[in-house]
Amino acid sequence: MKLPHLLAVLALTSLAVLEAAPPALAIDQALKLAQEHLTGRGLAGEHFISSLTLEDSTVTGGEKYWFARWSPSIRLDEKSETGLRINLDGSLVRLTSGGRAATPARSAVGARSIR
Repeated sequence: MKLPHLLAVLALTSLAVLEAAPPALAIDQALKLAQEHLTGRGLAGEHFISSLTLEDSTVTGGEKYWFARWSPSIRLDEKSETGLRINLDGSLVRLTSGGRAATPARSAVGARSIR
């Protein structure tokens, strides 16, 4: 009975070690992309980034991405834009309060040349 528990702990530990690798897009690059996005839309004076977190697309891991949350949320027609998903390839997706992604805000071209 102890062997399955030991195997489960070893599996979780090895997953945690795999998760410890730094993301392909550094936090300072993600922050710069999010701020440039707000500034480019002319919203930097009224809205700001209240948090920037590294998220998983599923509970069990999946794709990682940065999530920049706006404060206050950006009012759209009938929805509210809560933040920006920054994929690790540098592409951006605006997120609305309905949980559905809007059209990509920007392509990944040039995202790696921030340094």
